[in-house]
Amino acid sequence: MKSEGAEDHFVVIYIMVIFWYYHRCTLVASWLIRARGWREGLAMRFGFVGIGSMGGPLARSLVRAGEEVWFVGRNREHMEAVLQAGPTARCVEDAAALADCDVVLTCLPLPQTVRKVMLGTEGLLTRLKPGSVYIDTSTIDP
Repeated sequence: MKSEGAEDHFVVIYIMVIFWYYHRCTLVASWLIRARGWREGLAMRFGFVGIGSMGGPLARSLVRAGEEVWFVGRNREHMEAVLQAGPTARCVEDAAALADCDVVLTCLPLPQTVRKVMLGTEGLLTRLKPGSVYIDTSTIDP
C-alpha cells in the first residue's frame, strides 16, 4: 500500500541530491519541468526564503538562467546581490507572497525559523498552490 504524498517526498529527496552533488539550479529547474509535467515555454516561478550563503547563490543562479525568482530577505546586501543578477528577480515583503510560486525553497539557519515560516495555521505550507514543490535546503536537523 502506497502512503499518500509518497511521490512528492521522492521528488524532494531527488532534488536535494541534485543540489548537493551538482550545485546547478538550472539542472533542478529543467528536471522539475519534466518531472512535474510543466511544458517547455511555460514560465516557472521560484520562491526563496533565505538568500544568505546558500540561498543567495542558488537564487542568483536561477535568475541568471532566466527563471523568475521571488524572494524574502533580511540583509540588504544579499537582497541587492540577487536583484543585480538579472531582471527576473523580485523581492517581496513576506513569505506569504510566495504562495503562488511553483517551487519554494527555504535556506534558513535554525529549525525553529523553518517551523515558524512553513508550519502552523499561518505557515506558508498551508498556503502553497496545488502541485507546487517545497524544498528545504537548510542545514538543520530534520
